[in-house]
Order: sequence, then structure tokens, then C-alpha cells
Amino acid sequence: MRKNLKKFFNEEILPILTPISIDPVHPFPFIPNEGLCISLSLVAGGSNKPFNSVIIVPRALNRLVFIQEGKKEYYFKKFNPREVERVNQFEDDYFASIRSKDMIVHHPYETFDAVIQFLNQAAHDPKVQAIKQTLYRTTLDSPIVKALKQAAENGKSVTAVVEIKARFDEEANISLAKSLERSGVQVVYGFVHLKTHAKASLVVRSEDDGLKNYVHIGTGNYHPINAKIYTDLSLFSADPGYGEDVQKFFNFVTGYGDPGQLEHLILAPKFSLDFFNNSFVFCFIFFSCSFGVRPSMV
Repeated sequence: MRKNLKKFFNEEILPILTPISIDPVHPFPFIPNEGLCISLSLVAGGSNKPFNSVIIVPRALNRLVFIQEGKKEYYFKKFNPREVERVNQFEDDYFASIRSKDMIVHHPYETFDAVIQFLNQAAHDPKVQAIKQTLYRTTLDSPIVKALKQAAENGKSVTAVVEIKARFDEEANISLAKSLERSGVQVVYGFVHLKTHAKASLVVRSEDDGLKNYVHIGTGNYHPINAKIYTDLSLFSADPGYGEDVQKFFNFVTGYGDPGQLEHLILAPKFSLDFFNNSFVFCFIFFSCSFGVRPSMV
């Protein structure tokens, strides 16, 4: 391995480098803003007199080099998340799967594609009338974003709550919002003094007995890359109570309408303090900032 690295250095790196001595003949070199350089204190061969030198690392050089060789036991075996069995039982029909019973999916052990395909199916289903979605941290090329754009282009009412105060992703989320708006998605930025950290999807579908709400509530961001390595839970439900609560949540964020006391969800910080002060029951909290789940869901 050392021999190969030396060969790589001599052939791919050394020809690009230019060492510059610092002395009266060689003035201190120009170093670009945020440039990377290596400062050296050297002693010439056959002399005890030290001298200084600088190597400016060109921007064209990769900062990391992938080493081809290595013992296989040092590598993790490729992990493939398993498909959601319930969805397979209903021949990939997410609405039928969710109607039959609430469904909890454990990521990344069970595939995050379940969330993506749920929204993809909603985007192309002619019976779906509206989709409402929170977006805290994702990517411009996210399949979630593509599904929302496709739904809007298919004539559905699509609303996206984009949190532009997501740390380190502020600029990216502004670009994301503009991209969604160009496709016809109604974008809302949430509250001025609070972050909307809830992870929720609401799909409104026209069925034989009227409009029916299908919801997805999760602990993780709708981020296709992070979802492959972060441990999170997803709840899919067609329960009318959950659907009504999530509907009120979205109306609260988009129109500031007071949702009142919800039946199954807890909005934070509006109701969470009273709940925890007055409750001695351990409950599973789905959301770190915006809303959690009452013990009735456990």
C-alpha cells in the first residue's frame, strides 16, 4: 500500500506542487483567501543552517484520496433495508395498506422508500385532491420534492411548509422554496419567532364515503440521504382523529388559526408545557419542537 501511495504522490501530486523558499531573494508568496498551505522548517543536506519554505496546495487537488487496497474485514457489509411487508400484502397500494390498519415503519431497517412511494402514489392518483407537507431539511433533487412538484403539475392543491431557519440549510431552503413555487406549489414559511420542526404529510383523497385524510408523521427529516443512516420512525394512518389533528396543525402554521386543544397531538410550545407538568405518564414524543403524540397512541 505504501508503495502505491508513493507512486500516486510522485505521479499525480508532486508535478502540481511548487515549493517556495522564504528568504530575501524569495519574498513571502501570495496566499489566496481560504487557501490551504503547508509551512515547513527545513535543513539543507550537508548544512546545519535551517530555512523556511511554503507549499501552497492547489485547489485542483482532492483533499481526500480513496485507497483502493484494504482488508475486506474492515468494511461493513452492504446493508439493504427490507421492504414494508404490509404494503407488499396490498400489492403496493399505500392507501389500501393504510386504510386496513395504522402502520409504523422503522428506518433505516425498513426502507424510507415507503414514504417516497406514498407521496408518489398520491401525486399520480386522480382521486387525491390535496397534499400538505412540511420540509425542514432536504435536497433540491429529493424524490419527495419531485413528488410534490409532480402533484402540483397534475392539478392537485399542494402546500409546502418550508422552514428557512433550518441551521446551515437556510440558503438551500430558500432555493428549494423558489423551485417549488415555479412548479405551482403553494409555499408557506411558518412562524417568524419559531421553527416548524414537525415532520408531517397530509393527503386528502376523494373516496366513496367522502373526503378521507391519510397522514404520515415521522421523527426524521424528509431527507433521502440521511434517511438511509439515521434511525427514525414513521407512522402512516387513516384514523380520522389523527387526520383532523394534522389538518388543524397545517391550518395553524399556514393561517395562524388557533387549533385549540387537539385530540391526539400536542403542539409545542403552545400546549406541551401544561401536558408535561400535569402528566405522569410516559409517552413517545414524535417531534422535538412542534408536536408530539399523546399516550393514547402508544
